[in-house]
Amino acid sequence: MSIVVFALRFPHTFYMLAFMMLHLGGSAILTTTKDIFPNINIPVVTVIWQYAGLTPREMEQRVTTYSEYSISSSVSDIRNIESRTPSGIAVEKNCIRWD
Repeated sequence: MSIVVFALRFPHTFYMLAFMMLHLGGSAILTTTKDIFPNINIPVVTVIWQYAGLTPREMEQRVTTYSEYSISSSVSDIRNIESRTPSGIAVEKNCIRWD
């Protein structure tokens, strides 16, 4: 007996299954926590810039310097900024004062 024949023969069974799936799905949606931005206990934020094809010197001159300047001028309570610039990638480690 195929599932189609079974569903046509016993439709109330499938109505109850569909109702149970909707009810359990709705209750799962309501009880699941919705934490998009979790609490961060580490006072370090890492920013990674990627631009393929640039040498480390060009990456530092064009991306890293301006990024460090904009972050330091617009974000308060930054303790220090460390940056590394390998080929095509800039990695900035921003340490925040955590008082």
